Amino acid sequence: MEQEWSLKTCVALCLGGFVIAAAFVPLPWALFLLCFSLLLQVDRALALLACWAIAKTPKAFHWSIELIRVRPNWSLRRSCWSEITVINWTWHNPPGFEDDERSYILEIDRLCVRLQLFSILGALGNRRA
Repeated sequence: MEQEWSLKTCVALCLGGFVIAAAFVPLPWALFLLCFSLLLQVDRALALLACWAIAKTPKAFHWSIELIRVRPNWSLRRSCWSEITVINWTWHNPPGFEDDERSYILEIDRLCVRLQLFSILGALGNRRA
């Protein structure tokens, strides 16, 4: 059976691990271990944050996402793309449909979006698409 981790649980585990590590190793090493463990969990944390945020909208959609990977490319060349990949995204049925946890409206195994990061900055700064 798969265990569903909440955002609070992930943060509590990382902070608990930091406190335990700080008790046994010098503080710089404990900070390094904390940063390394957070870096390993950033894809999962982004997915949990996205699911939490969409549940807080007025429609209260029920999504589950395994991972969101962001691979930024800060180059100014037009041939360089950044990539955002959403893995195992499931949009579950709204209330009033079947109560089966396995029922869903949409299920996407892998969604990959490529974009230029500086185009977003241009759109926000100059208010143009």
